[in-house]
Amino acid sequence: MQVSRPRMSYADLERMPEDGPRFELYDGVLSELPAPIPRHQRVGFNAAEVLKNYERQAGGLMVMSPTDIVLDDYNVVQPDVVFFGRDRARTIDLYRAIRIPPELAVEVLSPTTAAIDRGRNCDSWQSLE
Repeated sequence: MQVSRPRMSYADLERMPEDGPRFELYDGVLSELPAPIPRHQRVGFNAAEVLKNYERQAGGLMVMSPTDIVLDDYNVVQPDVVFFGRDRARTIDLYRAIRIPPELAVEVLSPTTAAIDRGRNCDSWQSLE
C-alpha cells in the first residue's frame, strides 16, 4: 500500500520556524537544503559582488540566499544569488517574499547537490517566461 502525502504549499512553508533548516518546495514536496560548504559560499559571494557592482551602475536588484522565490504555491526555490533588472526590481516589496522570476538566478553547484540541481525540471520556471 502506498501512502500519499498531501502537497505542501508556500503557506505551509511560511508557518515553519525561521530558525531551523532551509527548505525549498518542488511540486509541493519539501526538500531540506544542507548548509553550504565554505567554498560554495565564497563562489556565491563572488557572483553576488559582480552583480552588486552591476546593480550600482545599471540599476536593478541583487539578492543573496536565503531568499524565497515563490514561483507558484507549490514551487519555492532559494537560488544562491538572483538578479532583477530595473523594471522588475521596482515591483518587488522588500518586506515580502518575491513572487516574480528573476532575470538571472545563480546556483553554485556543490558535490552533495549538483545532481539534484542539474536534474530538476520545474515546469514553473518555464511557464513564467
